[in-house]
Amino acid sequence: MDFVSLWTVPTDHVLPPVYETLLAADERAKVYRFHRPQDQQRYQLVRIALRLLLGKILEWDPQKIQFKYSANGKPSLAIPDLPIQFNVS
Repeated sequence: MDFVSLWTVPTDHVLPPVYETLLAADERAKVYRFHRPQDQQRYQLVRIALRLLLGKILEWDPQKIQFKYSANGKPSLAIPDLPIQFNVS
């Protein structure tokens, strides 16, 4: 059975620094490519939320989730056999 879930993440909250450890090295590096602090915070919060949600659904450690990226930068799970698709916007 297919289902769709829609999640919204408030991006105006500041998380304790311990949550940053959930991000992979490439995600942490990308945070600092954004010039505006608001954009850095928004990217970081959304990526942490994505990892926490996928970790809950898959029953995996959020820190160990690996992504691959399309030519346009769209993330997907690095394990192609999993029947989970997601979109981040």
